[in-house]
Amino acid sequence: MEQQQEIHNGIASRLLEYIKTRSTDQAEGVLRVPSVSYTDPQQWQREMDVIFKRLPILAGLSAEIAQPGQYKTLDLLDTPLLLTRLKDGSVRAMLNVCAHRAMKLAEGSGKCDKFACPYHAWLYGNDGSLIRIAGQETYGEVDKASLALTQLPVYERAGLIFVVLTPGLEVDFAGFLAGMIEDIEALGFADWHYCGNREITGANWKIAYDGYLEGYHFAAAHPQTIHQRTFSNIMGFHFYGPHQLIGFPRKDMDKLSEVPVDELYRYENEGYDFVRTLFPNVSIFVAPEITQVAQLIPGPTVGENRTILHFIHRESPRDEEGRQRNETMMDWLKGVVEAEDYSLGLKVQQGLNSGAHKHVTFGRNEVGNQVFHAWLDHYLAQAPAAAKSSESDEAEVQALLLRYACAIDQRNLAALEQVFAADAVAAYQDIGEFRGPAAIIGLIDSVIARCATTQHLLSNVQVDIRGQRATASSYLQAIYVGTGVHAGELQTLWGEYRDELEKRPEGWRIVRRELRTLHNQGDVGLLA
Repeated sequence: MEQQQEIHNGIASRLLEYIKTRSTDQAEGVLRVPSVSYTDPQQWQREMDVIFKRLPILAGLSAEIAQPGQYKTLDLLDTPLLLTRLKDGSVRAMLNVCAHRAMKLAEGSGKCDKFACPYHAWLYGNDGSLIRIAGQETYGEVDKASLALTQLPVYERAGLIFVVLTPGLEVDFAGFLAGMIEDIEALGFADWHYCGNREITGANWKIAYDGYLEGYHFAAAHPQTIHQRTFSNIMGFHFYGPHQLIGFPRKDMDKLSEVPVDELYRYENEGYDFVRTLFPNVSIFVAPEITQVAQLIPGPTVGENRTILHFIHRESPRDEEGRQRNETMMDWLKGVVEAEDYSLGLKVQQGLNSGAHKHVTFGRNEVGNQVFHAWLDHYLAQAPAAAKSSESDEAEVQALLLRYACAIDQRNLAALEQVFAADAVAAYQDIGEFRGPAAIIGLIDSVIARCATTQHLLSNVQVDIRGQRATASSYLQAIYVGTGVHAGELQTLWGEYRDELEKRPEGWRIVRRELRTLHNQGDVGLLA
């Protein structure tokens, strides 16, 4: 708490000085960001895969499901989520998908402790467990525990609920949110009243988010609204890793000139305001009238985003007049963001799409934007983009892998002639390279016949398809299905997951997990 007070005091004292000097916090230089970073679908997809699907992402506010039995559903990046509050007060985050035929299980929000699938009436508890299969006497015996809803990593603190969209991924929530989450926790959001939300749509998610990170635009974009109360182009920053605490002085802040520096932290909303951002997509504005929590959801395409504006208040409205006052404030703030920020963002998107300039620039005064883009680059650098090929791309390789797998599954080696390109090359460690469909198919056929060495040989295969080098594991899994002494088990496995493989590349991960389970049980010596 003392550290937060010192940080707040430091920002507020700088703001007082900047009002006198008409200055602001500044970076060392100007930053140029390639314009295509806002328009390139491939970069956008990398941002989704590397950042949004692997870092803690806000899924909701604690006040939305404050009571045991309450739930809410939402779609994040086209991923259907179900959040529930259990009897013990804990929160569960699950994929909102029935394990039977992948039907979306629940809709909207409300209060109940059981969910019946609208397709075949499978019944689930609010912890995700499968309680009952309708007509099980005719459906057949299954392991219900294995048919529970898919759980997601979830973390609740400071009145906010975070999830990781990749099941089973271990994430240090506390470490990632450190500093900023303590700052927010001091506000007491966990006990605040949830007033409601509003939704707006806009341009690329980074265009929208850039607007939350600076007050340079207040005078030009908000002359009759924000700029009536707040100075333009005067800002003070503190950074908790990728998260930002941004101070904006009100035009009456000079009334705090006689306040001791170590007491300035007490005057948030009484001379200055803070915007608190949580990387990569949340902006929190605490105002005395109402608090706005903006949740930016990218997509569905590179040039679009959907933003949910959540609104909370320290107290529940005491009467209808108070409730209506909150509604009016929510509508007003939504109107400001939509008409004065997001409408400009759509025009920025149009300008970027035109290719008029190769770069956009962020000035020394746009410190928050510079730091945000530096952290974007940091996370993207941890997973470099795959090399591009003019003849083929990753999607084509995945499609060919699926055709290859099906051909092997049917034990129809002749069908592989339609899979391998004429210039395909298979490199088998310690044996050599084999060029062309006929040579590759012949070797596969001979290796399959020698089951004793199948695991070793095929675990080292590398196949080039039109310049793209695919991983060995997918070939190994596909080739071994239907052969060897454990053909029955693997055929069953393959049948269960073939539909998943055809739908999405992650299907390979599912099969590999099951094969590894068999391996660990000593059933197959398939994985090195």
